[in-house]
Amino acid sequence: MAQIRGPFILPRTSPQICGIPGEVALQSGGIWLFPSGDYLVTVGPNTLLQYFHPLKRCWVPVLLPSPSMVIPISCDGGNYRLYNASGSVTNVTIGAAGSGGTNGIGPVETSATLSFAAATLPGITAQGYAIVGGTVPAPTVVQPGQDFEVPPVICCDPPPDGGVQATFVCATNAAGGIASVTVVNPGAGYKSVPQFYIIPQAKFYQGAPRWPFDHPPYQPALVWPPHWPWPAPGLVAPQNVWPGTLYQPRIDAVRGALLQGNALTGSGTLTGVVVIYGGGNYSAAPAITFAATGLAGATATAVLSTAAAAVDTSTVQAVVQA
Repeated sequence: MAQIRGPFILPRTSPQICGIPGEVALQSGGIWLFPSGDYLVTVGPNTLLQYFHPLKRCWVPVLLPSPSMVIPISCDGGNYRLYNASGSVTNVTIGAAGSGGTNGIGPVETSATLSFAAATLPGITAQGYAIVGGTVPAPTVVQPGQDFEVPPVICCDPPPDGGVQATFVCATNAAGGIASVTVVNPGAGYKSVPQFYIIPQAKFYQGAPRWPFDHPPYQPALVWPPHWPWPAPGLVAPQNVWPGTLYQPRIDAVRGALLQGNALTGSGTLTGVVVIYGGGNYSAAPAITFAATGLAGATATAVLSTAAAAVDTSTVQAVVQA
């Protein structure tokens, strides 16, 4: 089976042997990577089933309606894992941004190192790295455009590997143009001003009921004709067109919406902390310490998933192909 994945920098731990065939038991923070093959999986209440996203280059949870649900997966030896997330650090919030840092991602570029307080034995200490500078401010609306029935999606290019993606939302005016763009997450680690894209969205989707019932006889009605795969309403300048999007816009250099990126912000300050591994067996959020050089005055607070739970057991049944 072909493998689509990136390099794995996360530590791996072996499953504890339960003595029961088909069961994987993990302590707080424990990780088990599936060998190649097909499986039926039922996860424990504190364990996540995750897959490695080839584009985001990180582990993403498989959303299950309930922990007791049986789900089939096909593994290439590196795309699925079990992770007991109890007692682990999920993310980090920045308190003081500090100053005097060297812009970049990770200790090699920034010369700034951070450490988490050790977990209670037999726990595993969390790991992470700092990002300095490279946040993205809201772009300038050079041309508002027109004919957008709903606010379009606003996005930009990703940062270099290891950085944090910037995200945005916009509001439209009475003429259906872009009135303003608001930063949801300024991102971190960008080396240059990213390219912005405008993706128009259809007000109604094929087969969806209209809501509210805005046409006589004010009863549920299927949308017809559908917008997709026609161009969604809205004019976009060619500089902000995202090639390949399903909702290809009507392109107009004069009347289309045009966004222009502005200079990056946050230079020399702590703009992000990425958790490489959340550790395990923490009963409270661990303290974070920055090295004395590189980021004077920077502070951050770890966020804990939950307090460490007991050993969590998941059921893994191999599917034998005929």
